[in-house]
Amino acid sequence: MALDGKPSKIRLENSKASDEFNSYELGKIVYADLDGDGVDDAVASFSSTSGNAYWEHFVAWIATEEGPVQVPGEIAYSHNCGSTVESVVPANQGVKVTEYLRSDFQNTACSENGPLKQVRTVGVERYSGDDQYYLVRTDGLGGYGGYCHPEAKGDTISVSIPVYSAPDSKSKMPLEEQEMMGYLAGPDVIGEVTEDGQWMLGAVLIRDGQAESGMQTRCAWMPTMKNPLHTDGEAVLGENGEPVG
Repeated sequence: MALDGKPSKIRLENSKASDEFNSYELGKIVYADLDGDGVDDAVASFSSTSGNAYWEHFVAWIATEEGPVQVPGEIAYSHNCGSTVESVVPANQGVKVTEYLRSDFQNTACSENGPLKQVRTVGVERYSGDDQYYLVRTDGLGGYGGYCHPEAKGDTISVSIPVYSAPDSKSKMPLEEQEMMGYLAGPDVIGEVTEDGQWMLGAVLIRDGQAESGMQTRCAWMPTMKNPLHTDGEAVLGENGEPVG
C-alpha cells in the first residue's frame, strides 16, 4: 500500500492497525479473476485515517499455488478532498472501476465528487520471461491499470511512438500510427519512473472522434532515458520511442 506516495508495509490484527499518526482498517474484498487463469483473485480495500484526513486504497492480490501474492501499485484510491471511487465490481476481464477524479482546472468543493468521471476495467498480467505481476487496463486499447490521473498541466509533445500497458516490451498497446496524437510532458505530468530509469509512466493523447475534445487521455508506459542535464530524471524519447542520449 502506498502512503504519501511511498510504499508502506502494514500488519493488521483483526483487520485493524494503528501507529503514531494513522489508523488502518481492512474494508470490502471483491473476488474476481484478474489474470484470466479461471481462479478468483481478490481486490481488498484498506482505509487509513489521520485526524480529519481519510484515504481508501484498493490493492490486488493474485491467487497462486504458493499462496496470495500482492500486485505492486494501487488499482484506485479515494481521498476526502481528492479522487473518489464509486465502485469496484467483478468484470469479464478483471474488475470494473468507476471513479470521479478531481480536476486541476475546475474548482470543486471537497464535499462533492470530482468532475472527471472515469470507468475502466483493470486486470493483472505477467509477461513471458518476467516474474513480475502488473496492473493493466483490459478495456479498449489497454494501458496502465493502476491509479493514474490522466489530466495534468504540462506541454503536449506531438509524436507517435510505441506505448505500453506495463514497463515490459511485450505489453505494447495496439495503437495505429494515426491514433496517437502525442503525450504530456513536464515535472507535474510524470507519474513514475522505474528504478532503472528505462520506463516512464505518463499521459498519452489518443485520437477519439466520439469525444467532445476529439481525443482521450490514457495513462501508459513509455521507454525513457534519464537526461544527464536534468538531475530530476526528466525523460527523453526518440521519435521511435527508443531511449536517446
